[in-house]
Amino acid sequence: MTARRFRPYPSYKDTGIEWLGKIPEQWGVKRLKYAAVIVAGQSPPSNAVSSDGEGLPFLQGNAEFGPRHPSPQFVCDTVPKRAEEGDFLLSVRAPVGALNTAERKYGIGRGLCAIRPTEVMEKGYAFYLLLAVRGALDVVATGSTFEAVAAGDVGGLPSVQPPLPEQRSIAAFLDRETQRIDTLVEKKERLVELLHERRTALISHAVTKGLDPNVRMKDSGVEWLGKIPEHWRTGLKLSYLAVSRRGAFTNGPFGSDLLTTELVGSGVPVIYIGDIGTEGYCRARDRFVTKGKAIELDAFRVDPGDVLIAKVGDPPGFACVYPDTEPPGVVTQDVVRIKVRQSLSRPRYLSMLLNSSYGGALVDLICVESTRNRFSFGDYRGIRIALPPVAEQDAIADYLDRETKRIDAMLEKVRRSVELLKEYRTALISAAVTGKIDVRDAA
Repeated sequence: MTARRFRPYPSYKDTGIEWLGKIPEQWGVKRLKYAAVIVAGQSPPSNAVSSDGEGLPFLQGNAEFGPRHPSPQFVCDTVPKRAEEGDFLLSVRAPVGALNTAERKYGIGRGLCAIRPTEVMEKGYAFYLLLAVRGALDVVATGSTFEAVAAGDVGGLPSVQPPLPEQRSIAAFLDRETQRIDTLVEKKERLVELLHERRTALISHAVTKGLDPNVRMKDSGVEWLGKIPEHWRTGLKLSYLAVSRRGAFTNGPFGSDLLTTELVGSGVPVIYIGDIGTEGYCRARDRFVTKGKAIELDAFRVDPGDVLIAKVGDPPGFACVYPDTEPPGVVTQDVVRIKVRQSLSRPRYLSMLLNSSYGGALVDLICVESTRNRFSFGDYRGIRIALPPVAEQDAIADYLDRETKRIDAMLEKVRRSVELLKEYRTALISAAVTGKIDVRDAA
């Protein structure tokens, strides 16, 4: 993409670095430690760090990084190592290579190092160079618990050195071009949000108002729900929609009934909340039990057409229909399974209703906040909903399938264009700071 728009330099020389390749003839390359001061972070005594009080803002690692500048959560009154205003902050622990700029003085812990360019490197150019070369740290990252690199590894990164006037030209060019790309990405990401909002509103309107704009309406008796079609049934308990047999509406077994030691590599699939995806059932983990164990857990059996709901999540209550393409399985404790009485409700429609804003509002009323948001199984069984006749449920589900597929196709196109723009941004920075393209006139 960059080659068609920008010309190369007249002549090149080999750097001897395989991934870097050739650079313009008049450029140099040296290790970063000869072009910048590198300050390795150090952890102060734990009693010197607090979330309030006096002291210098203290950064432990990349968890406090923002889009460009960090947001400190701690202060430290005894700081062994510090970053100065304008320094670049590089993460040396997973994820290695995350980059921020210090807009003030900070104390820095072992998860970071500060990079302070010397007079041989313009700060604007140095920022883009670091974005381009930081990927080389992945090769040297080590650590049994998590990936990490040493300050020496950072100092060993190649620092490509154009003449200072060219560094300024490259930085000015990339400032302008990346701003254009970032603005376009921002617009497209906003479009993604709007499409999601449109999708949510479409589903919620259909499952609370129906498809006929001229239908007679009645008060639902729920203030925030408003009016619903006159012929719809109201006040139906969710538990009433299950077939009339014991265990038709259940959640999975307690932990003692299904131990991790009983999981095997093949057999009857075990269904977790992670398998209930935003686009329906999507198996995330290959966990199974033997056929013998599945017989013991028959009360928690899942068959195609059953509705599955996540008891835990952000938010909880997301639902899907177990597909015909999957073999029978068993649910875990955090998954609710409903064998739907199809003379009253269709599984496809019920899952759409539960995933709508209407269904989300019903779950919010019974949700308990803890480490992870969840709802009580007993409270969930007692949720009351409004429901159209089954023929109308089928019509609404067919309509929503068509319309959401159209929106999903648009979402996929926009998301892909965002990915391509970000890839182009990365490639453009790399090409400019390594001299693969000549941007002097463009700047």
